[in-house]
Amino acid sequence: MNHKTAIALGFFDGVHLGHRSILRECVRLARELGAKPVAVTFDKQPRAFLNHVRPNLILTREDRERAILDEGIEEVVMLPFDYALASMKPETFVRDLLAGQYHCAAVVCGYNYSFGAMGKGNGALLRAMEEPLGFRTSVIEPVLYEDTAVSSTWIRRLIADGDVRLAGTLLGRPWTIGGVVSHGRGVGTGLGFPTGNLALDPDLVTPRYGVYAARMTLDGKPYACALNVGVRPTFGLTEPVAEFNVLGFSGDLYGRTVRLELLDFLREERIFDSPDSLSRQIGEDIARIGEIVNGPAQ
Repeated sequence: MNHKTAIALGFFDGVHLGHRSILRECVRLARELGAKPVAVTFDKQPRAFLNHVRPNLILTREDRERAILDEGIEEVVMLPFDYALASMKPETFVRDLLAGQYHCAAVVCGYNYSFGAMGKGNGALLRAMEEPLGFRTSVIEPVLYEDTAVSSTWIRRLIADGDVRLAGTLLGRPWTIGGVVSHGRGVGTGLGFPTGNLALDPDLVTPRYGVYAARMTLDGKPYACALNVGVRPTFGLTEPVAEFNVLGFSGDLYGRTVRLELLDFLREERIFDSPDSLSRQIGEDIARIGEIVNGPAQ
């Protein structure tokens, strides 16, 4: 980069209310200093990479980048996270990367952000280095919801517990899943409710199995959706999938890329005595979902 920058540091999984305060402060400082607002983040979750575990993310990398840009950031730098970067001294990260390569005029991070070898870099280190390197540091305090700091860890736990309503509140928007619609086994169609299937992303947090009220926008028009996440135990299936029915839509979605906003959890997935009893329950679910998404019928 040949121009000076204001840099927001963080992994920003979820781009939740706390992350937004960091990104907006970065944009504010950029305007004040005549700099370009840039987010410097990583392509992989450091903890998952170092511990060789599943990432359990809230957002895909593409969705994370899109949400960061939506806050007014003009460029997202996705550093490839590897062992060389993980072992870099935090002072080297600041001096050679932030100041040397990206010409930072300001650096913004969260109160609990750490970087560099052994996670020894933090806001205090940035403040110690700002004067000799000629940049400003802003460390952002947590955003609280009912006296608890909003965090990605909290939101992941909420999604895993099925509390997508509160997760959406902390994110500042509904939590979303997406993908290419595929044909299933015809279970929903056989019950009188044509459905499409989405594969669950193995890198994302798995929502609690059960039925959700969801919303999908197709060609600019929002539709209520009945979404079942799970294995459909009534039919003895074992492969988890997201299966949805779009209320009031009769077109063909197969092969299209769609996004579903999860708004509320209705009930757990369970085994029914017969397809007829399951069909009756789905009808009741759809009536409730229509009211949740569209409001009570007039």
